[in-house]
Amino acid sequence: MNIEQSVVTCLRKYATFRGRASRSEYWWFALFTLVVAIMAGRVSDTLALILDLLLFLPLLAAQVRRLHDVGFSGWWLFLPTVPAFIVAFELPQSESIETAFGWIGVAGTIYILWLMVSRGVAFENQYGKPGPELDYVEMKQ
Repeated sequence: MNIEQSVVTCLRKYATFRGRASRSEYWWFALFTLVVAIMAGRVSDTLALILDLLLFLPLLAAQVRRLHDVGFSGWWLFLPTVPAFIVAFELPQSESIETAFGWIGVAGTIYILWLMVSRGVAFENQYGKPGPELDYVEMKQ
């Protein structure tokens, strides 16, 4: 999938959280949103904010579909934020606890990034059939 196909696909599936997204679909769209944000920021902060808000939902949906492609639920995107909420609302304020949970959040972010760059599974999973791309891990069901 090239960048044009990826952008068209992700914008057509604006808020579609079902199904799967290949690595190329997700990463081309992520690059597109980054370039749009940088270019809009150079023009106007207001324009950048508007475009960021417009592209947030399709990017989030593409992230969820990307996790589906590797066999994970989209809820895994919240993994890096859970430690921050625990520290902020539940635990007594302690610098060592905040540091420990901060590192857990960093580790969660690295794990999610690793999932996003991983190959999808070649067989049908609970989220649907793999796309036409040839970039899948051959595994037995």
